[in-house]
Amino acid sequence: MERFEYLLRWCIQHWKTWGIPAIVTSVVGAATWLIARRKEWNEKRHANAERELDSKVLRALQNRDLWDSRRGMTGSGDALVRSEELAQALSLDCDTVSDSLERLEARGKVRNAGGTLNNPAPYWHFLHR
Repeated sequence: MERFEYLLRWCIQHWKTWGIPAIVTSVVGAATWLIARRKEWNEKRHANAERELDSKVLRALQNRDLWDSRRGMTGSGDALVRSEELAQALSLDCDTVSDSLERLEARGKVRNAGGTLNNPAPYWHFLHR
């Protein structure tokens, strides 16, 4: 018991010399690590959200029941859909859907079929591969 009291007194007398720097260093190191990882985590979350949105838009373009038969069609029977119509069907913002369609076009999943003279907004359709 006497050894424990001696050790306890020694720790109390010397805690400033080794305790404070160790705690401060640990806190600063943990904060630096969290700040560095936060950017990576935000990028990963953003990429996952974009991937989910892209899959929703792709499923909506592939769903033939969602679009009536009175609209323009491609040679393979896919409906030509404007981004505004997709945004309404998915209850999303039109700019968000347009960005998603551009990403999907860059990956070769959808194609921009162009607009018409009275409405230059492009039609989009799914590409079968």
